[in-house]
Amino acid sequence: MAEIHIVLLILLWCPEIFFMCGAIANFIEAKSQGIKLTEHVPFLFFVGLSVFWLLILLPMTFIAVPQYYSEEDYKQTFSPYLNEYIALEDECEKESSNPCISGQAIIVNAQEEKISSITFDFLFPPTKELKEKLKEKKFPIAQKPGEVDTIVLLKQYKSKEGEYTDGTSAYVVCYSISIIHKTECEVSRIYKCGDDPPETKISHVDVVMDPDILEYLITLPRC
Repeated sequence: MAEIHIVLLILLWCPEIFFMCGAIANFIEAKSQGIKLTEHVPFLFFVGLSVFWLLILLPMTFIAVPQYYSEEDYKQTFSPYLNEYIALEDECEKESSNPCISGQAIIVNAQEEKISSITFDFLFPPTKELKEKLKEKKFPIAQKPGEVDTIVLLKQYKSKEGEYTDGTSAYVVCYSISIIHKTECEVSRIYKCGDDPPETKISHVDVVMDPDILEYLITLPRC
């Protein structure tokens, strides 16, 4: 998520650079023609736009940039352990039908072998609603590899639910969620699917409904 924010931030800075260049160009023009800056309308116009846009960009920058580097540091910290976490699903033979969270947890996208973006939704809640939910029931995300006792492995797949009149397939998105307790070497497996696709196709692309994994993880009891 932070990578998307950084890209958007770079794009939003482009107009600011244009406004600043316009202000500088008109500043030079006003000085060369002996016109007072307070009377040079194009200069005032570009300065006004630049200041206005800057007031919007600075708060966004101070939020997005530290978050981006925090996420990158987090990924680098856990990167050497990802293969070990993923391998535990096959190594642990003990199974449980009562999924729960023990100690501190890490959420891993097993297919892409990387930290799941859901982890950062817990660390940096993107909405006020989620912030309030996490105040009521905090999800224990590990900050260091040594703290990890629960590993949540996510695997996504699509299940075909039918076809539309034009022959294209209608899918529902499902997840295999493996909750592994490292100390006990115990695995709980859950399967969650999104809502059924709409009966009528509304675009030229396949419609998929993604289940809310984050909401599910919040509801899990503590062991």
